[in-house]
Amino acid sequence: MRGRLWSFCLLVAAMSLPGSAFAADPPITARIAMNFTWQSTFAPLLYGEEKGYFKAANITTDILPTQGGDQSMQLLAAGKVDYAFTDGDSFLNATSKRKLDAVAVYVWLDTPTTDLAATTPLPSLTALSGKSVGTTTFSTIALLLPYLLQRNGIDPTAVPIRKADFSVLYPGFFRDEFDTVEVHAPGSWQALLVQAKKQGKELSLLRLADFGLTSYDKLLIVNRAFIKSSPEDVKRVVTALDKARADAVARASDSEIGAQMKSVMQQADEATLVADWHDYKSVIKRPGPIDPKVLIESAERLRETKIITDPLPPIDTLYQNQM
Repeated sequence: MRGRLWSFCLLVAAMSLPGSAFAADPPITARIAMNFTWQSTFAPLLYGEEKGYFKAANITTDILPTQGGDQSMQLLAAGKVDYAFTDGDSFLNATSKRKLDAVAVYVWLDTPTTDLAATTPLPSLTALSGKSVGTTTFSTIALLLPYLLQRNGIDPTAVPIRKADFSVLYPGFFRDEFDTVEVHAPGSWQALLVQAKKQGKELSLLRLADFGLTSYDKLLIVNRAFIKSSPEDVKRVVTALDKARADAVARASDSEIGAQMKSVMQQADEATLVADWHDYKSVIKRPGPIDPKVLIESAERLRETKIITDPLPPIDTLYQNQM
């Protein structure tokens, strides 16, 4: 009897170990497209690999950098990846145009990161009156900013928006060709601060989220057919991603994040990468489940600004929180 009890205890102990053969799920490969090249916002993917969170769930990750959310969604629609990160606006826009049939299953970054930088203080949107805004030729801020200005009682015509190629946008800003410039925090903000410091300039940041902009910056989406055929696989991947993200935010040291990011961005400045990671931690509020109110408000804004002109499916069909 004692021998059988001891064997049972050993079995229970083995099943509780991460990655144990007794408790292991069938092995799967999670092909994941990011909605940009590597940046510190995605550091938890590397952290989860190093800490063994994906291995413990018998998941092999195949992470693919892209040039943006549109490309990641194209890869998803073509079946070349199983999971794709994109922003909420792009997801809703592509859905309205029937470019993909996907659902959102996880919020990685729940705050919009479209911001403005200037060499003078910008305490509010009112301070933008009479100032020009520099942005890229493909940015939607030309539609987004007038919408926010009008909602805050500011004449949009008082804030001229000037477009430039990305390669000359920030050099033009430092040559005073624009009074303010589009920037993203986390994202390009910390690198811009480094450039400013080299030129002896100080920058201020105006976060559009503080003045009524609502959206999701990074959503994880999957094809509807895939989640229908493999719901347990999706749940397992989302669970591992959530653990990696939450534990990285709570426990990862700056030196860990810096080393992990340098492994995929060898030419980047480690201090800038770490500062960008702190930006991510400072702006996230409620990552994880999708809040339908955010999708609804985003859809209303996209309709008002004519970014979306086609009908959308009911919002409650565009996400699943059961993962």
